Amino acid sequence: MNHMKEEELIAYREGVTEQRAVVAEHLAACERCRAELERIEAVLAALDTLPVPDPGADYGRQVWKEIAPRLAEKPDLLRRSLSAVSPSGEARAITSRTRSRCGNACWSSLWANTWATPSEC
Repeated sequence: MNHMKEEELIAYREGVTEQRAVVAEHLAACERCRAELERIEAVLAALDTLPVPDPGADYGRQVWKEIAPRLAEKPDLLRRSLSAVSPSGEARAITSRTRSRCGNACWSSLWANTWATPSEC
């Protein structure tokens, strides 16, 4: 029997897998994968109890300042990376986090390959 990968179980737990019915069917028949999912749930539940520090108002600008020079060297890298991720929940989760952290101006420039400077973010 092929077992589920950790990434597949996490996606299932988070509700972002397109193969939800397949994973559920597998979990019903596989004690090992059910135990692994329980372990994952315990770890993530413990993480949810930790406080999330406030990154500060300037966080997006600081991050962009660090990554913008590297992105200019490989303009298609992030776009290809996001395209390689399934267009379902995983990609939406990445884009949502990116937009909330960096701001829409940076995100728009990133997608258009017209890298905004940190001051424009």
